[in-house]
Amino acid sequence: MIEKLENASILIVDDAPNNLRLLEDILTPSGYKLFFATNGKSALTIAEQKKPSLILLDILMPDLSGYEVCERLKKNLTTRRIPVIFVSALSSIEEKVRALEVGGIDFIAKPFDPVEIKARIVSNLSRVTMLLKADYLLKQTYHELNTPLCIIDTAVSLQKRISGESKYLDNISAASKTLHNIYKDLYFFIQEREYKETNVDSEELNLLMHLQERLTYFEVIAKSNKLTINLRGKEDSPKISISEMEFERLIDNLISNAIRYSQKETSIDITLSSNPNSLIIIENIVASKDNKTTYKPSISGIGFDIVNTICQENNLNISFSVEKNRAKVVLSYRRIN
Repeated sequence: MIEKLENASILIVDDAPNNLRLLEDILTPSGYKLFFATNGKSALTIAEQKKPSLILLDILMPDLSGYEVCERLKKNLTTRRIPVIFVSALSSIEEKVRALEVGGIDFIAKPFDPVEIKARIVSNLSRVTMLLKADYLLKQTYHELNTPLCIIDTAVSLQKRISGESKYLDNISAASKTLHNIYKDLYFFIQEREYKETNVDSEELNLLMHLQERLTYFEVIAKSNKLTINLRGKEDSPKISISEMEFERLIDNLISNAIRYSQKETSIDITLSSNPNSLIIIENIVASKDNKTTYKPSISGIGFDIVNTICQENNLNISFSVEKNRAKVVLSYRRIN
């Protein structure tokens, strides 16, 4: 639920009663609902119970520092989205940087000006409200996509039973699967943070088995684009430590990218290796126009964000290259110096 700015609530955390009273006097006329805490532990409890719109957080406190409180807030699924503004007499560049690193969105130095602190609060609450609206719209779009896609898939399946296979139905099915990939990317993009913070463990996935499964999904898309996909790997192929959901989004984006830029009536070759420096190699002949390749040695848009995020969180590295008209993508474990 997206609340209006005037209905916002603020948790003020400071071990000095005089500071609490001062902020109460400043903010009460604006109509905010205020909660107060004089130490870190009570702040964490109140934040989880009341779920305030914003937290004003002191740094120097007797039990837990403001930094520790903020770190715990961001690790808690219930409170991690609550914006935190640090309000402290510690105003060095190092302190401000640390405040941002642990998850704060702003820093106000003491002694503060009443006009400034009210303006900072309004500015940050407005920004958070805007982001919540955008998130809500994204989630609504995600849900609205599912029903028509399911109807298309069902209709194509029924039509194939009645009239048999045809390239036109294959093209419709391929287009539907492409939209499904966008749909899945959208779902992952929305759920990625929640997914990671529910402590879902990585699995030891068999690369050959899971790649075969994903390639089955892409058969109709490849056929529609007049492409074949070849997979080379042994039964005792290497395993990769990653969750199944992340592996699917990673591989699907890499294969989609290869299909998008491949020359028609050629093949996409996928090779598995036990070498950690080249776990998966994807090679394809890229389409050209006026003797110039149209290939972009990267993935763009939301796909890039997803691939980049998954690689970073699973100690993976990905490289893109193109020599003449042959593109190459290599997935490997990142070297730790």
